[in-house]
Amino acid sequence: MNKLSTRWFWILFALITIVHLLGMYLIDIMDVDAAQYASMSREMLETGNFLQLHNRYLDYLDKPPLLFWVTTLSFKIFGISNFTYRLPSFLFVLIGLWSTFNLGKLLYNKQVGLIATLVLYSSQAYFLIIHDVRTDTILANVVILAVWQLYVFILSRSILSMVIGAAAVALAMLEKGPIGLMVPVLALGSQVLYTRNWKAIWRWEWLLGLVVIAVMLAPMCYGLYEQFGTHGLEFYFWIQSFGRITGQSEWQDSSTVFYFVHTFLWAFLPWMFIAYYGVIKNLVGLVKDKLTYCSEIEVITTAGFVLTFIAMSLSHYKLPHYIFVAFPLVAIITADHLTRIFEGGGVRKVFLGLNWFTVVALTTAVSLLVFGTFNLSNPVVIVVGFGLLGASFYFLAMGESPLYKLFVSAVLLMVGVNFLLNTFFYPTLLTYQGGSVMGMEVASRFDKSVPVYTFRMQDHSMDFYARRIVPILDLKNPPAADTFYVFTTEEGLNQLREKGYQTRVLKQMDDFHVTELTIQFLRPSLRSGEVRQNYLLEVTL
Repeated sequence: MNKLSTRWFWILFALITIVHLLGMYLIDIMDVDAAQYASMSREMLETGNFLQLHNRYLDYLDKPPLLFWVTTLSFKIFGISNFTYRLPSFLFVLIGLWSTFNLGKLLYNKQVGLIATLVLYSSQAYFLIIHDVRTDTILANVVILAVWQLYVFILSRSILSMVIGAAAVALAMLEKGPIGLMVPVLALGSQVLYTRNWKAIWRWEWLLGLVVIAVMLAPMCYGLYEQFGTHGLEFYFWIQSFGRITGQSEWQDSSTVFYFVHTFLWAFLPWMFIAYYGVIKNLVGLVKDKLTYCSEIEVITTAGFVLTFIAMSLSHYKLPHYIFVAFPLVAIITADHLTRIFEGGGVRKVFLGLNWFTVVALTTAVSLLVFGTFNLSNPVVIVVGFGLLGASFYFLAMGESPLYKLFVSAVLLMVGVNFLLNTFFYPTLLTYQGGSVMGMEVASRFDKSVPVYTFRMQDHSMDFYARRIVPILDLKNPPAADTFYVFTTEEGLNQLREKGYQTRVLKQMDDFHVTELTIQFLRPSLRSGEVRQNYLLEVTL
């Protein structure tokens, strides 16, 4: 069998979904970004101010409001929890998967659409951004919706597709600014230029699309202007995105233009080798043909991915998830070349060898991670997780076709690895995140009338899990209460005692910045040298 059946598609889709849902429920929200966004959404629900963003009651000018709007709505309907923070973004992921399937089907065939959907859904990037929710989760999935629907409009001149595509662009811009427009323009503009379809440029319906975008952006723009004046609009439409390329943004780091080249190798696991092969082969083919138009060739995916990749690489500030916006496009490229390999491509043996390497390497790595760091002992997690990894080896070794060896085995590998991560590794790791642990302690011990402060530290997860904005203790203006409570470090504890305060330790714990893992922390024998002590104190004069 060299074609993915509908039955196999739904089996694999269900397995991936179960692992995603487990992560959404079991993993606490990580500092810094995700916990900050969750806390800001809880604050928005508390204040009822939806047009102006605030962080700890202070003006906030960084990210657009869509993530906060949909998360606040989720909190309002379903209550505040790990799962309800992630739920809206996950629903957008499902929209993005549907769009990826349909665009793959439109550009190639149903088989490419089905495989592209699972390639995207099982990539390591998606396993991360579905539980570590940032703005990129919604962004990537509304961008691919926009590309699909606007391409349908180019082909058929459907007014409905124009409206949906423009609305998707507006949602992308409400999620992360002008990049939500840039990626569809790069992808579709390249296709129009390649096919010399000049008539598509001069259609009046594009004006309708601009009106839809303007109307949907209006509430955000009004809020920005009221809160920050013209600087807010300038920041949103230029500095936040393009300013990182021109150097106008204050956000800069020392990363090189090759940053995303190696980031892609882990972020698009286990499909990265085929993806790079497909992109390079497509580019070589276009160069050999001197960009001569051929009705059987599309450049939406290749140009959309490559040009976005280049633009992101030129930024003066980079984080891994910035490139995830282009992953639906490269998933289609990967699926196209996978189907060719299934049908007898000459490089099949090469990729079979690379798949063996990936399966063995990831199985070894996750085994060391769960047994060597926190000593996994839960028999259910062991049986299910390593049963899935065993199934991956089975299909790789015993599969009767390239579909089983190269595709089914790789999907099962990622399901098994991330089942172990989502049900054991991450939940255990988050017990070292002081803000969330102490925040839950505060929420369970005290009602909101009890004065609680942080001192010499500030964690957004503390605010979220304590269900309040926990103020910073100012010893120059001490609280009026005779007794109050403080979340602090060992240095803070010593300073309070030096100032003459009586302190009683209610809870002490090891704390570590969980998003910055080190080999020393992962080794139990060296962990004590990597953690710091956090305390929840009862303080009296």
